[in-house]
Amino acid sequence: MHKFIFLVCCLFSLHFSLMAQNDAYLFYNAENNETCSMINTDGSITVVDTFFMMENKSGITFFICGERFYYKKTNVKLETHPIQKIEQLNLLNIEDLLMRWRESKKSKPEVFNKIYIIQKNSPDTVVFYPANWI
Repeated sequence: MHKFIFLVCCLFSLHFSLMAQNDAYLFYNAENNETCSMINTDGSITVVDTFFMMENKSGITFFICGERFYYKKTNVKLETHPIQKIEQLNLLNIEDLLMRWRESKKSKPEVFNKIYIIQKNSPDTVVFYPANWI
């Protein structure tokens, strides 16, 4: 009986750890002037800024290599963490994110439980924006 209870506990732990791994963390480097190449539906290539942001009263749209992530402004305070926090996270780059989406055969919003855009807001801290991939 004890082995059964132990096994059930292990399965629940595994389930919750796998769910936690289904969160995505992307670093948004607004200070970076890099460009990236996007392949269009017709096979042509377009060069775009790697990082671009548009903000209005209701939200912020983050562009990372042409992919869009939308943060809707709310009255909830954003999470601010010491910059060392990102060393503990499994940060993805945009190529990893796109690969997981293509392999999943799901719509973009269904691939990850949550997506966080992480932006440096001072030399010592970063802000986490919960965003939707659109």
